[in-house]
Amino acid sequence: RRQRQMCIRDRITTAHQRLLTVLSDAGLQAEGDCGLFAWCKTDKANALAEALARQCVLVRLFPDVPALRFGLPGHDRGWAQLAAAL
Repeated sequence: RRQRQMCIRDRITTAHQRLLTVLSDAGLQAEGDCGLFAWCKTDKANALAEALARQCVLVRLFPDVPALRFGLPGHDRGWAQLAAAL
């Protein structure tokens, strides 16, 4: 069981690093240290959330900050869709 937990943790860490790279390539800087999400402050959060939604990429909008929270895509198609949408 412990080995399985370590394997899952490693996969999450790898996926999180991949997400940070995709966001960075799009000019977004992630803050915080949660492996399942990336939180990005941006003055364009509202417009970006709307544009992403039109491309079927859902993010959590924090309009008062303004910021977006991105989750880890669950499959290769999701990664490609996120990168293309950004």
